This record gives sequence, C-alpha cells and structure tokens, in this order.
Amino acid sequence: MRKEKEVAAQEGKCLSESQEYRFAFRQIVIMAFCVLMVFILILLVLFAGKMEYSYKHSFLLGNGVLLCGVMLVAGMGTAGLRKCSTLREMMEKHSGRGIRILTVLFIFIQIYICYNAYFYTGWDVSVLLSEAFRVAEDQPLTALEYFSSYPNNLLLLRIFSLIRKLDLCVGVLDVQQGIMGILCVQCLLSGLTGYFLFQILRKYTVVGAWAGWFCYLVLVGTSGWILIPYSDSWGLIFPAAILYLYVKLQNGKHTGVKWGLLGVLFCFGYHIKPQISIVFIAVVMVELFRRKPKRQVYRWGVWYVLAGILLSSVLYGWLVGNLTKQLDGEKAFGMSHYVMMGLNQQNNGGYLEADVEFSRSFPVREERVKANLEVAGQRLKDIGVPGFGRHLVRKLMTNYGDGTFGWRNEGTFFSYVYELKNNQVSPALRNIIWGDGLANAVNETLKQGLWLWVIMVSLGLAGCRKTADAPLLAVLLAVIGTILFGLLFEARARYVYLYIPFYIAAAVLGFRKMMRSLHLPVIR
Repeated sequence: MRKEKEVAAQEGKCLSESQEYRFAFRQIVIMAFCVLMVFILILLVLFAGKMEYSYKHSFLLGNGVLLCGVMLVAGMGTAGLRKCSTLREMMEKHSGRGIRILTVLFIFIQIYICYNAYFYTGWDVSVLLSEAFRVAEDQPLTALEYFSSYPNNLLLLRIFSLIRKLDLCVGVLDVQQGIMGILCVQCLLSGLTGYFLFQILRKYTVVGAWAGWFCYLVLVGTSGWILIPYSDSWGLIFPAAILYLYVKLQNGKHTGVKWGLLGVLFCFGYHIKPQISIVFIAVVMVELFRRKPKRQVYRWGVWYVLAGILLSSVLYGWLVGNLTKQLDGEKAFGMSHYVMMGLNQQNNGGYLEADVEFSRSFPVREERVKANLEVAGQRLKDIGVPGFGRHLVRKLMTNYGDGTFGWRNEGTFFSYVYELKNNQVSPALRNIIWGDGLANAVNETLKQGLWLWVIMVSLGLAGCRKTADAPLLAVLLAVIGTILFGLLFEARARYVYLYIPFYIAAAVLGFRKMMRSLHLPVIR
C-alpha cells in the first residue's frame, strides 16, 4: 500500500514538473515575441525617417502619422461593428459558405488583375522562366551555373515546365508569352492561402477571421508580388497549409494522415523555399514541450512524419532527377554563403553580387564553405560589438520597414512591359500596382499603414501568457524564427512575405485580446 502511494506521489510530482515546463515554455515564447515586435515597432515609428538602410522605401506619410491614422480607422470600425449586431450575426452565421464563395471570386479577380497588369521581369525570374520553357520543349538546360548554385529552384523549374506544356495544349490567356498559365495557378494558391488563414482564425473568432482575411486581401491579394511567378508567391501556401493541418490535428481525428501530410508539405515546401521549414520546426518544438515522448500516439506521429518526408523525397527525386544530372553538385551554395552575405557592410546584409562571385570562385564545396566562414569571421571582427548591433538594426529595418515587402527592389525589374489589354482597366491597374504616379503611392502607403497596424496590435498577445494554445505558440515561434532568419542570413523584405498570414493571425488575436481587456468584446 505504501509503495502504491509513493508511486502515485511520484507520478503527481512528474506531472507537476511537466506542467511547469509547459508553462515556462509558453511564457518564454510570448515574451520573446513581444520584445522583438516592440523593438521593431519602435524602430519603424521613431527612427525609420532618420536612419539609412538598404532598399529604403518612401511613402506619402511618416510611419508615426500612418500608425495613428490606421489605429483611428480601426477604432471607428470597431465602434461601428459593435453597434451593428445584425452584421456580426450574419458574418458568424454564414461564414462557412461566405468564405468559400468569396475565395473563388477572389481567385478570379486576382487572375483578372494579373492579366491586365503583369509584365516580364528580370533577375532570377527571367532565368527560371526561360529555362522552364526550354525544359517544356525537351531541351537541355543552358543556365547550368545558376541552377548548380541555386538547386532549390529546380522543383519550381519542373512545375513551371509542366504548366507550360499544359498551357501549350489547352491554354487560353496569352499562351505565346507563357506566363499567364503559371500566374493562374499561382492565384489559385494565393486564394487557398487566404482560405486557410480564415479557417485558422475561425477556430478562435469568426469576426476576427473576416478581419484577418481582409488584411490578407490588402497585403497579399492586391500586392504586386502576385504578378511575379517566383518562389515567394508559390511558397506562400506551404506555411499556411502546415499551420492549418496542425490546427486540425488538435481534434484528434485522422492524426496519422495529418502527420504524414505535414511531412509532405515540409519536404516540398523546403525544396521551393528553405524558409518554409521554420514553421515545421516551430510545430515540432511545440509538440516536444506539450507531449510525453513515451506516449504511443507521439511515437506514431513521428513515424508518419518520416514516412511523408521519405515518400516526398522519392517523388522529388523523380521529378528533378534528369535535371540534377546536368548540374555540378559541388557548386551549390550552402548556409555559409548566406551567413557571409548577411554580414556584408556594403549593402547592410542584403544581396551583394561580389559575394556571389566570390563563392563561385571556389568550385569545391569544402573550400567554399571554409572561405565563406573565414570572410564571415573577418567581417565580424571588422564590425565589432557596437557595429554589429547597428548592423542588425539596419537589417531589421530592411526586412520590416516596407509594407510592400521589397516590391520593385530586385535587379532589372521591368525587363519588358506587354501591350495594354484594354484602354480602361489595364492602365488603371498598372498605375495602381506599379506605376510612378499618385495612385501607386497611395496604394503603397495604405499597405504600409496596415502593416504597421499588424505589428502594433500583435502586442496584445502579451496578455495570453497563461492561455496561449499549441497553434498560437506555433504561430509565434514561426514569427520569431523568421525574424532570426533575417538577422542571421541575407536581409530581404520579400523573405517576410511568406509568413504574412502568420503576422496577420498574431495581429487579429492580439487585437481581440486588447478588446477583451477593454471590455469591448467585438471580436468574439
């Protein structure tokens, strides 16, 4: 009898310790998130106008004025929504059917926008498209040096070539240019990403889900990046889909299939954009801290994930096998290259052609890694501790100071502009999205204001230190990982673009917490 009591007491003690670890983990994640977001917000509001950094974008109004204006509009909207109970009830009652209808409509509107406003861009996109068209015609690659250095674009190359083949057979929109077929699929993925975001937020708040979807329309759905067929827009769906599956995992149904799909999404997402792995790592970390490793369900989950990754890896190898045979695997740039580039002072950790040429001068992988790390170490010594702090601040400003996420900041951006599709809609859309006049300036300023609001209200999550569940912790960990990724490697605002749905989710839930703290439960 005494032994049984001792065992029970020991189990209770272990359970208590486990709960303490989970509580501490939740506290650390939320506080780390809030500290980083406060620091970014202070930089954007107080120092953006005075500080010089790479790819600095100018807007019609300063960040401080913009933030005050957007907060005022958000307050007025909240007050109006509180009084209009009929609208709230309708949004909640018809949310399922409504989001499905609007998602389909949104996809077709995006396609129409792309058709009227797209153009042929330079930099990496032109290489990817030209080579994809060659592969579609069963011709060998010519940009061997490029794809040997950046093999992560091979999967996208194969996908684009398959779409091009299909486009040549049944295409309708601008088949000769060959880009609209790819953009149509890209718009479909963008619409599905917005749908996933809505369903994720719907778990917490229906009205908030609609607010989040609206933010997504402004920051992503009408962003100029929808016109660019590249990994930023194609990779957008993977983090959102992984988080959506993780939210669905919480109901305990079909867990094996869902874990396997998580592995599949992680594998293919990684081969399109390595940063996509951040959310998968976040999910794994949350699971490690909330489950007992010895539980059978946990062990089976691991096996399902590994099976999904294995099957995806086999399929990936089959898809790109004949492409990789043409390349030199020794020339692939590794993490050491991007660490070195992230420390360059000439462009504040941004893209530097001299660093690319330096890495390419070493044909052997081991020699290149060694040389990259030596240069990175020397740059750290030259910068010094105070200089390194200033360097990180400038990288933060580069990554988070632009609500258009680096739009028009890449290489030869407008290589060729196609003829107008019509005399009314086409010129109007072009002026709004990428023109040099007032319409584009207003569009970009509005996006900047909303982006500042997203960062600001996400701080409301500081009040969720005791209540944050597993999906929310995964969101915050992914955002933290994205920030750290930008500080460690190459600085580019469009790398943040992948995780906009996560920032929006944090903002909506943070705003909801703020309203509840003020006893204004508009977003229930």
